[in-house]
Amino acid sequence: MDKNIVLLEGTIADDAKFGKTKDGKEYFTCSLSVNMFAKEMADSTERTHSQVYVRLFVYDKRHLEYLNKVKVKRGQRASVFGRLSSYRAEYKGNSYIALSVVCRDINIIKTKAE
Repeated sequence: MDKNIVLLEGTIADDAKFGKTKDGKEYFTCSLSVNMFAKEMADSTERTHSQVYVRLFVYDKRHLEYLNKVKVKRGQRASVFGRLSSYRAEYKGNSYIALSVVCRDINIIKTKAE
């Protein structure tokens, strides 16, 4: 059984981007904004809210077609199922390893406003 399982629901936080890897494989990427709550040290019942941004990658052709069809954009709600992965990134000249989610399934959640 696969022990690397991620299930998240959140809001698309940046403009979705379709692209191709160096070897020509098509992909989709965006950030997913997810709520996070942490207990305060002074009072274990108090909760502090913050946002966490998770980079998503989609490589499956069927899901790429779906994302293109629904015209994914910032502010839409989404649920994702996948696995944690890592990639090398660079910010202001500093290289680092970042975590991401490689999606096996992604769904855009329709809201009343859409």
